Amino acid sequence: MNIFEELYYGNISEVDRRKTIIKNKKEELLYDKLKEKLGNEDNVLDEFIEILFDNESLKLKDSYIQGVKTGILLGISAGDIEF
Repeated sequence: MNIFEELYYGNISEVDRRKTIIKNKKEELLYDKLKEKLGNEDNVLDEFIEILFDNESLKLKDSYIQGVKTGILLGISAGDIEF
């Protein structure tokens, strides 16, 4: 299956990215609630959040690399299309 067929059949999608955006908004609300409840203990929460952000940064890097690879495959596959 070529890259255009993958796109057509939904194997490559923006749905996951959109779900992540919604999840991030929910995470913000939960963070605020936790910070309120912890009071002076929020340093532990902030350290935890920092670790999560570091992990997220690695995921974003991997997503970027995958996006570039997909773009290159699209460019290469474009030669297979007859107009």
